[in-house]
Amino acid sequence: MRNPLNRHPSDETKPTLRERLTATKAGLRDATARAGKAAASARIMLQKPKPKPEPAPVERETNPARRAVMAGSLAAAVPLPALASAPSLSTEEAAFLAVLPAVLPLLHRIIPADAEMTRLYDEAEGIAGRWPGPNDDTACLAWSKRCDEARDANGYHAAWQAANAIEMELVALVEEFEKIPMQTLPAILLKVALNGLGEWWEESACADLHRLAAERFGLPVIERPEA
Repeated sequence: MRNPLNRHPSDETKPTLRERLTATKAGLRDATARAGKAAASARIMLQKPKPKPEPAPVERETNPARRAVMAGSLAAAVPLPALASAPSLSTEEAAFLAVLPAVLPLLHRIIPADAEMTRLYDEAEGIAGRWPGPNDDTACLAWSKRCDEARDANGYHAAWQAANAIEMELVALVEEFEKIPMQTLPAILLKVALNGLGEWWEESACADLHRLAAERFGLPVIERPEA
């Protein structure tokens, strides 16, 4: 299993989630205009993996006395200076945290907006019926057309536009901070909360956590070249 803390965000400009969805939709429409083997190849790329089974629920400690003992053990294991020390904010980090009041309402809007967009996208595939597989070109093209017609009818495109408009507001507020190292947990957690804009936000947060853990516990910091 890979260690996400060992990953560092790339300097390479990455597309937003909305841009990737736009490219995916364009690919679907282009596939309907192709014939023969090109249509079959496009369907292979669009085939969905089988859903993973839900993990077993994690048993949580509910006994207050037991929780107190566990918390005391953790506090004893971590030196007090490491817990008490707090890094000073850089100008960039202070500016990032300053946009939080404007960012939070947008996050509260975009999360359900994205969920509704995804629901309508999947609903259209349900209406179109089971994908016939890559071996029947005619059936494959017909299924793709039914998906597009269902999305035209069920409001998917309006949902996409609504979610995209919110994302553009978010991007305008936070895009300049994506690759700036953060030193405090509030700033790092805000990066994680922005992961819906692109997985590179979570990668950037993991890199910050790696540095923070090394500094707090006196571990060696190994600088890795950018991907």
